Amino acid sequence: MTLPDISRWPLPLHQGDYALVVSRGDDIAPHILVYEIERDFLSAPRRFAVLNIVARDSRAVDINPEPSAAAIDCQWLADDDYGDDQQSWQWSQGDEGLQWICHRCDWVTTLNASDAHQALAQWLQMR
Repeated sequence: MTLPDISRWPLPLHQGDYALVVSRGDDIAPHILVYEIERDFLSAPRRFAVLNIVARDSRAVDINPEPSAAAIDCQWLADDDYGDDQQSWQWSQGDEGLQWICHRCDWVTTLNASDAHQALAQWLQMR
């Protein structure tokens, strides 16, 4: 199993808007992260990326780990609690951030919306 190539994934906008749905975390009800990637103050729409997170343990999400620059990072995790084939992810955009442990994380799409909640609702309606 290989880590996903996240080099082409859209980076979070520093101090951007985001929304997170923590579900069961499995293939049927994955966690969903929507985060802002682009904002043009001259036009109304903002752009958001959607991540689909499949985990074995829905509790494996930590909100507000150590703040860092706007970034996404992924690495393999060797952990007795979650299993050796799990990935440790960290997503941050300035003062806000998330860290989670999952089996699979996929960048799904980008959406235009007025805020992260609208982008999340739009994505959930499309599913």
